[in-house]
Amino acid sequence: MRLFPALVAACLVTGCSAADLTYVSGPATLPSSPPATAATANYANFAAEAERADETCKSVARTRAQDARYQDIDSDARDAIYRKVFADCIAWANRGQK
Repeated sequence: MRLFPALVAACLVTGCSAADLTYVSGPATLPSSPPATAATANYANFAAEAERADETCKSVARTRAQDARYQDIDSDARDAIYRKVFADCIAWANRGQK
């Protein structure tokens, strides 16, 4: 609210019109998407690697949970084993990407 009187005062001093105080919207059209570059190709490779790591980690976690089932471990513990193994596997797969 304090800014408006300052703008009006500055406008009166410099001789600008009331049209200069109105809101001006952005461009009427959005810019087109950038062309495919090496960065987008690298992202595609990263996404493919992440998908492979995700599937591999799900498989490993599922196997460890099945091992726990064969050892008569209760379902809550098996779920915890699955989540922990999956999280550790994803962390290991992403170890050099930070």
